[in-house]
Amino acid sequence: MSSKTHLNTQIPTSDKPSANQRKKPCVLIVDDSRMMRVSLERILKNEFEIIEAGDGEQGWGALNANDTIEVVITDADMPILNGYQLITRIRQSEHARIQAIPIIMITGAEEDHVREKALTTGATDFIVKPPDKTQLLARVRAYAKADRTARKLTEEATTDALTDVSSKRYFSQRGEQDLAFATRHEKELSIIVITIDNFSAITKKQGNKIAKQILVWLANILKDTVRTEDTISRVGDFTFALIVPNTSQTEAITLSNRAKDSIANKPFSATDISIPISASLGLACLSQDKHDSIKDLLDVAIRRVNCARKAGGNKLVVNEKNNQMTPESIFLDASDINQALELMKSDGQSLVPGIKKLVVKIFPLLEFANKALRWELDSQLKAIKEKLEKQH
Repeated sequence: MSSKTHLNTQIPTSDKPSANQRKKPCVLIVDDSRMMRVSLERILKNEFEIIEAGDGEQGWGALNANDTIEVVITDADMPILNGYQLITRIRQSEHARIQAIPIIMITGAEEDHVREKALTTGATDFIVKPPDKTQLLARVRAYAKADRTARKLTEEATTDALTDVSSKRYFSQRGEQDLAFATRHEKELSIIVITIDNFSAITKKQGNKIAKQILVWLANILKDTVRTEDTISRVGDFTFALIVPNTSQTEAITLSNRAKDSIANKPFSATDISIPISASLGLACLSQDKHDSIKDLLDVAIRRVNCARKAGGNKLVVNEKNNQMTPESIFLDASDINQALELMKSDGQSLVPGIKKLVVKIFPLLEFANKALRWELDSQLKAIKEKLEKQH
């Protein structure tokens, strides 16, 4: 039975076994010639699982839908999206897995300028039709092995090589430890997820080099924003997550807004360009969301990030129903002033939007204290009350 997959059948998705678990490496063949696809499939089918696409647009869709693909073989001249355009799109992808995948261009032209154009565009290798069976097998084996090795190193690393913050693997390990401690000692724990708004458009316009510099720039902003006990990790191609232990929801909101404002208030600059950057944030708190695994808390925060992105970006979402929580709304929902006191210690300026309503709420307590403790502040309290009534 052939191990080939056609695009008119169901394409394996990311919930299928990972590339390292599959018995055969997966190769995507993109060629508008049915005869050529069959020829290549015959050479490779004994060692590789094959996915076929009839043009570059179909190939691009397959590559995004299937994270087990380890090598792409593409023709140069195709309708809709040709091979050069496909390679360019791959190398400009916002996803590191796609961006780094080995690409072999295979074409009937032997001219040097064709080979040069393919390699300059971003092809890893170049083979002339009809391909030599031994040569093709050797090259596909080598590139599949290199891709698998690179993925394994990335998965096992505890530090993100580009940004020098923690990796997703370390996030999971450290997060479970912090969550266990918080649960055992009845402490708070928050997860903040931060993703760059419109990163695909930025990458397409500015190129991968600038896109990578923006990721490093954002990582440095987060390093300057968080506390020593917090953990910063890169959990996606352009997404970061913070583990914030022993921190109330109010304090986590303050930290999130401070990070959001730091990103938005200072454009990214490099050489002769300046790019305004904004971020969407999602917050999950152990006491509010009550999940017993760090993965579940992360999933909640990611879901809220997506809400923030859909709402236009440059927002913090704490609750999908309320969409965005402001200091004022916190105070209106609070049953005591503990949250306000915590916020005052960490970021007093954030009290301003809700301070009047908060004072109105606690004013009866001040009047009671004045009588019980005989402070004799009747006239002063009356003056304050009149001002509150005028401003309320």
